[in-house]
Amino acid sequence: MAKCKGCGQEIQWIMMASGAKMPVDAKPIKMIQVREGIGALINVYTPHWATCPEADLFKKKQAHESPEKH
Repeated sequence: MAKCKGCGQEIQWIMMASGAKMPVDAKPIKMIQVREGIGALINVYTPHWATCPEADLFKKKQAHESPEKH
């Protein structure tokens, strides 16, 4: 299993519908999904950037701000 380069926690890489890869926490959480009044227990994975204490290390840099006008 892969480990986060920032915090060392085990992660999984999932493929999004867009084709992009996203790191998620290795262990899913259980949730109930309700459709038409019927509940089903499902596994949900949390994006790792939501729980990683070092997530800021991996954020893409914002475009440079425009220079100040004098």
